[in-house]
Amino acid sequence: MRNSMHPRWRPIGSAVLGLVLAAVPAARGQVLSDEFTSGELACQNGAATTLAKMLVARTKCLTKCLQGVRKGTTPASDCQPPAFGGATALCVADAAKGAEAKARAGIAKVCGKDCPECYSGGDCAATAASAVTAVAGAADAQLAPFVYCGTQSGLTAGEAKCEDTAAKNVTKLAGSLAKCTTKCKSSEAAGKVPVGSCNPPAADLATAACVQKAQDKTVAAIDKGCTAERPACYSSFPGLLFSGVVTAMTNARYPATYCGFPSPAFID
Repeated sequence: MRNSMHPRWRPIGSAVLGLVLAAVPAARGQVLSDEFTSGELACQNGAATTLAKMLVARTKCLTKCLQGVRKGTTPASDCQPPAFGGATALCVADAAKGAEAKARAGIAKVCGKDCPECYSGGDCAATAASAVTAVAGAADAQLAPFVYCGTQSGLTAGEAKCEDTAAKNVTKLAGSLAKCTTKCKSSEAAGKVPVGSCNPPAADLATAACVQKAQDKTVAAIDKGCTAERPACYSSFPGLLFSGVVTAMTNARYPATYCGFPSPAFID
């Protein structure tokens, strides 16, 4: 079904997804030194984790809104990004309790000890603001159009359950991927794994296995939730597609999150 509720949302094909993955820029590795401290590493790992949590929280806001649309208790306009409306706008963007505000505050807190110079010249508040905006924009343009592509008022109960299952599990994947990466980056900084081996797709075998396990779990959960019924706009293998989309989004954020002083051995 065409998503008439979100006229700006259009699913993209596997060829475009391939271009997204191919466009992820390379990042250099990092080791602890006077130039790159444990505080800066904690900031970067914390930023990665916080942004993943925001994606989960923000998606929950959207899911609740769309569930209201299906019941006829919420106007469809409240679910339209980026401004949203009503309770959804507060859930996403309230200055004190919104998902985005909590993410900005969370990054500022975890970066309070030492902010990397590559974060807006050491201004972690500015970097937090831009990172939150970027992740929110990617979610609205690249993820939500895939997951919530069906016309909400016309979905069967099974189709609605399929979409909600996909939304829940694909955003959980972002958190799992962040855990894989932060563990690898801590090992890289300590010299336990080769410099640069955490860069996606990870050359470090343990990290690659961690990523694969998280992706497989997500694919299985989504496909199981969509076995009985799925919206007509879904592919035959929605778990694989959605997992690929959120992995591409996560990988695209890597160079901005893990910027900074490279190990001399890694300099060309």
